[in-house]
Amino acid sequence: MSQHGDAAGRVPPHDLDLEAAVLSAAMLDADARCDVLAAMTPDDCYSTANGRILEAVADLEAQSEPVDLVTVARWLRSRDRFEQVGGIAYLNQIADATPAVNHAGAHAQRVRRLAVRRRTIAVAQRIAAEGYGEVGDESAWVESALSRIEDVVDAGRAAAASVKLADAIRVTINEKQAAIERGAQLTGTPTGFERLDHLTSGLHDGETTIVGARSSMGKTSFVLDTIRNVSSLAAPNGDHTHAVIVFSLEMPCDQLAARLICAESDVDLMRWRSGKLTARDWSSVMAGAIKLGKRPVWIVDAAQQTVPEMLATTRKIARQWCTPETANGPARRIGLVAVDYLQLARGVLTASSDRNREQEVAEVSRGLKALAKDMRVPVMALAQVNRSTEDGKDKRPGLRNLRESGSIEQDADNILFLYREDYYEREKSRHTGQAEVIVAKQRNGPTGRVFVRWNASTASFQNLAANDYPEGEDGE
Repeated sequence: MSQHGDAAGRVPPHDLDLEAAVLSAAMLDADARCDVLAAMTPDDCYSTANGRILEAVADLEAQSEPVDLVTVARWLRSRDRFEQVGGIAYLNQIADATPAVNHAGAHAQRVRRLAVRRRTIAVAQRIAAEGYGEVGDESAWVESALSRIEDVVDAGRAAAASVKLADAIRVTINEKQAAIERGAQLTGTPTGFERLDHLTSGLHDGETTIVGARSSMGKTSFVLDTIRNVSSLAAPNGDHTHAVIVFSLEMPCDQLAARLICAESDVDLMRWRSGKLTARDWSSVMAGAIKLGKRPVWIVDAAQQTVPEMLATTRKIARQWCTPETANGPARRIGLVAVDYLQLARGVLTASSDRNREQEVAEVSRGLKALAKDMRVPVMALAQVNRSTEDGKDKRPGLRNLRESGSIEQDADNILFLYREDYYEREKSRHTGQAEVIVAKQRNGPTGRVFVRWNASTASFQNLAANDYPEGEDGE
């Protein structure tokens, strides 16, 4: 039986009694064995001997062979490992350990968590040792370090990822019933754009929504308006329930705040920029600023962000903000994670010389999908489209126009494109002051398009009144 100390002579976290109880339960009871093998692997054992024994149990189970003291001993002998684990004396010691049959799965998860801690300590020690030497590109080294720690955390979750269909059905039905009882018409978080929500049923947990458009079409404005709408959601008692996290990779947070204030207070953005605000403007600005200041919105405006860094930030804010529903208040959750914009995010392995830009964007795209799924939050990321949209007569963007990576289309659950006819044809446009939101992909629903109002002075989108809806379009 081997045990290892760290570089300072300290013994890493472990619990040999718990490992013995788990192994004893796995050899004694078939249901407990399934729970143990679903929750941990032989490598999770601190004791090498315990790991060998669990390996024998797992292999015998996979071969549909009986699992008991005799068969485990035979398996170990056939591989010259019997004496390595301590022979019959140690196997008897394991068999005599108090079995935790009823709680075998929970105890196995505890063993795995201790293993994750040990692996994290080991990775952190290697990173610390590297840091005292020459690391080359510092930012690339930091990203690599974050990635290695994230890999340990992800590996620690893998064993608990399976869910029985019956359990998933129960959760789905309960969530739907709760939504109906609340009078909710949407299964997801409302964006505030009524016709878009009617088409998509809102933003859904675990899904990524890409918003694409050419420059100056209003991508940032659209996501800011969505942020305002989502963060304004509140319980009947007025408590805000949906937090928003914004990763602004292009625009500093003060400019983002200015855009939000002008949209919320309906103040001309150019008057704000020039400082020529009237007394009425200032009154509106202050009222809007106070209202926005009470909303749970976090802005991260670091220009160089990787998806692991975004995930770490999201987890930190979720720990601070999210709470279950209690008698004293409503549940609080992350309602939206917004990224402005996708092509400015960095891949973890950017220092690798054999990686091109398309591979990096593909890595970011997959990472954002993993963030949405892992945190069970809606993610909305803005994306540039290429200039080829402007070559033809119809300048509406489509899936083929997403820049730099076809994986964006593959990874995204929903893809929206923004198009304003009056941007190209100011004099002849039939839809002045209007914009199309084109739903080009919706993994779990129909495609289509809706119209919204575009307010150029405040750089914001609003719902379009029914009598202003373009003739021939479905306004329902």
